[in-house]
Amino acid sequence: MINLLTLLTYNNQIKPPALIFYSDNYKLLHIVYSNSNKVLTLNAKAILFLPGKNVYKSSIASGILNDGKVDIDFMMIKKAFCLLLFLVFFGFAEAAEIHLDQFILKENPFAKDEIAVVACDSAGNVLENINGLFNFTVNGFREELRFENGTAFYHHKLEKSSFLYLKHQDDFGSHGRLFYIYKHDSKLDPYKISWKLLVAIPIILILLGYMFKRFIIIAFVIFCLFSYFNYHGGLSLGTFFETIFDGLKHLF
Repeated sequence: MINLLTLLTYNNQIKPPALIFYSDNYKLLHIVYSNSNKVLTLNAKAILFLPGKNVYKSSIASGILNDGKVDIDFMMIKKAFCLLLFLVFFGFAEAAEIHLDQFILKENPFAKDEIAVVACDSAGNVLENINGLFNFTVNGFREELRFENGTAFYHHKLEKSSFLYLKHQDDFGSHGRLFYIYKHDSKLDPYKISWKLLVAIPIILILLGYMFKRFIIIAFVIFCLFSYFNYHGGLSLGTFFETIFDGLKHLF
């Protein structure tokens, strides 16, 4: 219950007549009323007034003038507050559901000898709703990549063709991808390397050497060249097996 104290216009901001009420908690209620069907209806804005501070406006209230007193119905304020809480909660829930499980590499069009990490779906379409900081591990080193509209830039120069193993881990699990960046004519062409290929090449060489004895030396030489190529491109033995294990984990 709020008692009627005075009848005046406040700062000439609202056309007269205007009702101004003060409550015990220092809230200034600026109320404009109009006659409608012989019932005096009040449309009020609840305003928090603090000395030396700015005036802060809050929710809309309504009430009816009865015998010099005003009964303010704050149900509208409660509903608006509940709606605000729901929207905030829904926003956090939607943000929590956003996760990064697939990504590809592309040449950075804005910097020479650099690449960009692009979040995508299974069809290769860019996920423009991916924004913010995401933790990655690139060839064993932790990196924080900032995504904007589904794209983040890896600000490290690539001096030569090399392997890059990117791994992202969140509450939904870990997601790793192995890429070979082929550098030629000041251009970078990323190629995704499947873990199945890493498994197939050694197995095929072993089977050829086992089935055809005269190919044992040739298979051994090819295996050595394969190992040297991986090492020269920055693919360590640990990354080699981690790529295979990560692929097997998602297979089952």
